[in-house]
Amino acid sequence: MQFNGFSVSLEVYNCLLDSYGKEGQLESFRNVLRRMKESSCASDHYTYNIMINIYGEQGWIEEVANVLTELKESGLGPDLCSYNTLIKAYGIAGMVEDAVVLVKEMRENGIQPDRITYTNLINALRKNDEFLEAVKWSLWMKQMGL
Repeated sequence: MQFNGFSVSLEVYNCLLDSYGKEGQLESFRNVLRRMKESSCASDHYTYNIMINIYGEQGWIEEVANVLTELKESGLGPDLCSYNTLIKAYGIAGMVEDAVVLVKEMRENGIQPDRITYTNLINALRKNDEFLEAVKWSLWMKQMGL
């Protein structure tokens, strides 16, 4: 891949996406995505996770769903980080039931939820006034030694 005469790797694209996204420069973020596609640069888990995170932070759940679909269609499928980021995004969007379903889906797909998974889920529940459910998950997490 070439950009203004310089080689651009997937890692560079990912760094640009992460930086622009975290700084809220969403037009530049989308321009980088467009250039990636134009140059036929294949996305990896990190690319998809960046997109899920940035769109999720904005509360753009439809874009999150589109990225998830694209991730699954790519053959990669969600990894632990993808699920953790999705749970966080669903919490921001007020979709706590969907966040709980993701934890179950993780287990079904052989991905063991970790401390970040449960922390994101508990935060999602708490932010959406599901305090009793958040306490239940906290106690369960403690029993599991996480």
